[in-house]
Amino acid sequence: RRTNNEPNVVPSMNGGRRRGGGRRLLLLPLPSLLLGILPLPIEVMPSRSRSSDEGGDGGDGAANFFSKLERRVSEIDSHLCVGLDPHPSELNLDDGASEQRRADAAFTFCKTIIDKTSSHAAAYKPNAAFFESVGTELGMATLRRVIDAVPDDVPVLLDVKRGDIGSTASAYAEACYDGGHGADADGVTLSPLMGWDSVRPFVTGKYSDRGAFVLCKTSNPGSNDILALDLDSKVAVFERIAQLANEWSERAVEEDGGSSGTGTDDAAASPP
Repeated sequence: RRTNNEPNVVPSMNGGRRRGGGRRLLLLPLPSLLLGILPLPIEVMPSRSRSSDEGGDGGDGAANFFSKLERRVSEIDSHLCVGLDPHPSELNLDDGASEQRRADAAFTFCKTIIDKTSSHAAAYKPNAAFFESVGTELGMATLRRVIDAVPDDVPVLLDVKRGDIGSTASAYAEACYDGGHGADADGVTLSPLMGWDSVRPFVTGKYSDRGAFVLCKTSNPGSNDILALDLDSKVAVFERIAQLANEWSERAVEEDGGSSGTGTDDAAASPP
């Protein structure tokens, strides 16, 4: 059950390219569970802690978010991505519950879902906001506990929708990806309206093995205020974002000599 009308992420059912290129993802207002087909093509990136299990696509056993997802889909014959959204209304807590009780309830809620779906899940997608709202001391620690509870061979897409530049973007990327003091996620969702500068830290350098999905056209009616506007080039803003996702992937390859992991999130439920 979703109460904030936020869409979930579903890979494109055609598994291919939309106009302007780039991996295509669809956003659908589904309850907790996400269904879809793996976006192609799959590309190889350097290894990392959660992605460096043996049998990866790289010559040294390395795997990136997309190759890890492809392998998982192939192994279990499933395209199910499970959302981990511990809404306060679903935690059965009394008003005024302590932060410790909220943290324990959020973890138990997510761990129960993981245990019940791990044999069928191609990926998991925790929404960072619900963990941040747990409290300043235990919220992010609970998010990390949940991600650590996901089997290592199952990719984790952290839904954070970050969008900033410079050192701030780099700090966001570190918080999402670092295996020591960060969330240790395999991929993230991003807001691309500040351009390549806001995406680059998430898909290049030491994080060139991660997957980043940029918001393209979301399902909330208000998205038309900006994303559906026509540009002088006769395309809508969301169409230009789809084009940029492909261009940014190529740019990341040029900068790192490897492969990037950028795609688009599109809303199938809301026409422009």
